[in-house]
Amino acid sequence: MGVCKSGRTTAFTPARSAFLEATMTVNYGSERVATFEGQIVSTPMSQGGDSGSLLVTSDTTKRWAALCRLKPGDHLQSHPDRARPAAR
Repeated sequence: MGVCKSGRTTAFTPARSAFLEATMTVNYGSERVATFEGQIVSTPMSQGGDSGSLLVTSDTTKRWAALCRLKPGDHLQSHPDRARPAAR
């Protein structure tokens, strides 16, 4: 699935999603770890300041697909209608 976003830092950026419905574990330091399910992992498309950017499909419908989040280099976007923290 192709996606694109318009971020504060990188402006308009197209990308391809590499994985859909991924489960990711993120280490926030100080023994704080979170697991997220239902994630979209894309090719690189963000830098600092782009968090919260809306991702839309790159087809003619331009439907929302996700929100850009996490630090640059992780290329992780959550799927807002289904994303959820993993059950403990």
